[in-house]
Amino acid sequence: MDRPVAVTVLVALIICVFTVYSWRRRQKLPPGPPGYPIIGNLFDMPAHDTQTWLTFADWAERYGSDISSLTVLGQTFVILNSVEVGNEMLGAKSAIYSDRPRLVLTGEMGGWNQGIGTAPYNDRWKVMRKLFHGAIGTPAANSRFDSGKEIEARKLMRNILNDPEHVLDHLRLSAGATILRDTYGYDVKDKDDLIIRTALEALNQFSRTTSPPYYAVEYFPALKHLPTWFPGAYFKRLAVHIRNTVETMAQMPFDFTKKDITEGSAPHSFVSSLLESYPEDETIIKWTAESLYSGAADTSVSSIYAGLLAMILYPEVTEKARNEIESVVGSDRLPSFSDRPYLPYVNAFIKELFRWNTVTPLGGPHRSTEQDVHKGYYIPKGAILLANIWYSSCFIVSGQKMSHDPNKYKDPMKFNPDRFLGPNPEPDPMEFTFGFGRRSCPGIWFADAAVYIGISMILAVFTVTKAIDPKTGGPITPVHYQLPGTVSHPKPCKINIQVRNEKAASLIMQVE
Repeated sequence: MDRPVAVTVLVALIICVFTVYSWRRRQKLPPGPPGYPIIGNLFDMPAHDTQTWLTFADWAERYGSDISSLTVLGQTFVILNSVEVGNEMLGAKSAIYSDRPRLVLTGEMGGWNQGIGTAPYNDRWKVMRKLFHGAIGTPAANSRFDSGKEIEARKLMRNILNDPEHVLDHLRLSAGATILRDTYGYDVKDKDDLIIRTALEALNQFSRTTSPPYYAVEYFPALKHLPTWFPGAYFKRLAVHIRNTVETMAQMPFDFTKKDITEGSAPHSFVSSLLESYPEDETIIKWTAESLYSGAADTSVSSIYAGLLAMILYPEVTEKARNEIESVVGSDRLPSFSDRPYLPYVNAFIKELFRWNTVTPLGGPHRSTEQDVHKGYYIPKGAILLANIWYSSCFIVSGQKMSHDPNKYKDPMKFNPDRFLGPNPEPDPMEFTFGFGRRSCPGIWFADAAVYIGISMILAVFTVTKAIDPKTGGPITPVHYQLPGTVSHPKPCKINIQVRNEKAASLIMQVE
C-alpha cells in the first residue's frame, strides 16, 4: 500500500474511532449517583450484608426515574424500578435482554453456568427451557406432581407435631424432599440425607456469591488465571469448593434415577419422563433437573416461613383463612389440591405471600447483548440489568413501581389477602414477582403449588402464635425482616406452633 494511501486509511480509522467514542460519550446513561474516574461508583455499591434493593429504591426516588444506573470499574448496572419498564425492556425487547451476566466466580469457575438459571442465552439454554416448560411450565403439566407434594406436606405436618421447636429445619427438609421426589422419584428418609445436605450447601454458596457487590474477579476476569497460592486468590479455592458441591448436587440424584430405571423400579418423575423421551440428551436433562431443584428448594422455604410470620402478626387473616378451609374441607381430612378451586381466600393468602415477602427482591440479573436506547437513556452492550421487584416508592415517578408500591397496593407493608378479592382487586403480583421476559422463573407453578399445600395444611391443623420470652414471661413479637441475598429469607425468630386439637393430631398421625 502506498504511503499516502496508508496515511489516509489511518486518519480515517482514527476519525471513525473518535466519532464512535464521542457518540457513546454523548449518550445519556440512566441517572444515578455520581462516580469517580476509573472506579466509577465502586464506593456506592451496597455492602453484602445490606438490603441492596432498598438502596436502589432510594436512588430511584432521589434521581426521579424508573430506570437508574451505576458503573463500577467499567461495568454498567441498570436498575429497573417499575413493572412497566420491566415489561418493556426484559419482555418486549427480550431478544437483546435475555442473556445472563458472565458470573466468573460462581458460573464459569464454580460450574453453576451449566444450569438453566445462570446459563448464557444460547441454543443449549433454549433446549433446556423447552424441556422445563413441557414438564412443569403450565398448571396442567405441573398438576401431575400434586400427589407427591401432598405426601411430603403430610410428612411435614408430622415432623412439626413431633418437634415444633425446629420448624424451620422441617421446612427445609420438606422443600428438598418434595423437589427430589418430583424431580428424581427419590424418597428422602431423614434430615441427614446426603443429597439434601449437599443441595443446601450449594444453594447457600450461590446466594452468598451472586448478590451485589461482586468479587473482584467479576470485574477483572483475568484474575481467574492466578495460581491458587497467590496472595488474595482465596476466591480460587472457593470456586473449587463451589464446583465440587454443585456437580455433586446434580450428579448424585440423577444417578439414583438412572439406576431405578435400569432396575425397572423408577416411579414417575421429571427425570424419568425426560429420559424416556430424550435418552440421547442425558447431560442436558441432568442440568435441567438440577435447575428445578436449585430454583425451587430455597424459594419455597422462604415463602412458607414468611407465611408462619404472617399468621402470627395478622391473627384476623389467619382466622379467616382457617374458617374457609373448615367450611370447604371439614375437620375429618387434610386439605388437598382438589380443594383449591373452592378456597379463594387461601389462594389470595398465597398470592399476598409472594408480594409481601418478595423472595428474589432483585430478580435474576439480565445482560444486554446489544446497545440500546430506551426512553432516551443509553444502555450499553454488556450492561447488567436488575429488576427491583421489591421496590416501594412514596410517589409515582414514571409508571408503576413493584411489590411494595403504595400507589398500587394500599398499605403495602401490611399483609392483606383481601386486596386481591372483590370487584376492584389490586394488581396480581404473580405477573412480576417471578421475573420478566424469557428469563422469568419457569418453575412458577411448581413453587405456587408447593406453597399452597404447605400453608393450607398448616392452617388446618396448627395454631401459630407468639413465643413467650422465658426471662420476662411476655410475648415475643416477630419482625418481618428480609435478609440480604439473591434469595432473601425472613430473619428467623422464636415462634410458638401447636396442634389445634386432638382430632387434628389424629389426622396428622394417620400419615404413613
